[in-house]
Amino acid sequence: PFDIDIFSSQLLIALSYILIVCIFIPQMIVIFIVISPAFYYLIDAYRKSYVELVRLCIFGLDPITSIFSETLIGLSSIRAYKLDAYFKNLIHARISRFTNLWYNRNSVYLWFDCYLDILIDFVVIAATILGFYARDSFTSPALVAFAIVYLNIISGHLQVAMLQLVWLESEFGAVQRLLWYHPSHNNIVYEANPINPEYTLEQQQQQQQQRRQKHEKWPYYGHIKITNLKLRYRKQFDYVLDIASVSIRGGEKIGICGRTGAGKSSLMVALFRLVE
Repeated sequence: PFDIDIFSSQLLIALSYILIVCIFIPQMIVIFIVISPAFYYLIDAYRKSYVELVRLCIFGLDPITSIFSETLIGLSSIRAYKLDAYFKNLIHARISRFTNLWYNRNSVYLWFDCYLDILIDFVVIAATILGFYARDSFTSPALVAFAIVYLNIISGHLQVAMLQLVWLESEFGAVQRLLWYHPSHNNIVYEANPINPEYTLEQQQQQQQQRRQKHEKWPYYGHIKITNLKLRYRKQFDYVLDIASVSIRGGEKIGICGRTGAGKSSLMVALFRLVE
């Protein structure tokens, strides 16, 4: 909304200045009609180029941030496999590509600024020539000078208006990346049950009741009970476990402590019956 507000206000100011110039110098209507195709081509070329370059800059920045985090996490592995030069060249290549895109984006902006000033200068020169040769047809030369001064101000307002319009469109690059995941683009296959509009509350309660019945038949809550557990790995070895009775209810958090060889791992082996 802020960008749209700036664009609309600056565009209305520029149009009001053009209207004032056409009122004071009616011959300028022909000049504006003649120059309008060139102005439209300039804006269209700038918009298309700038938006695409901004989109490429967004996509070019992600590989830099990703490889930066990857190298920090796997720095020990990179040094172990002696891949320092490889990753250094890879980072330099990605940064170089991004800087080239950034330079081209700024160059397009300067190109638009330069050619817009040239068009406005052409309009000012045309207004000055008309004001000089048709001075007898004007009621007041001061109004003609006033209109020429306003023509010099139009360039700044048009430039700000077009920049806000193009900037607003270029900011939708992130939205474009999100839309890439939309099912309509067929980039990712989504598997989900369709929504049933006839799904009622009674059906939901019935499904919940069926889940409760399944939980009653199956041990939904865990309970571990150990009685007279003895474990040894060979017949000629001593018992590594000799537990008389243990009861662990569901939801309890139990910690098993002991020195090396006390039987902590052997208890898990016995619970999962891996020794058998």
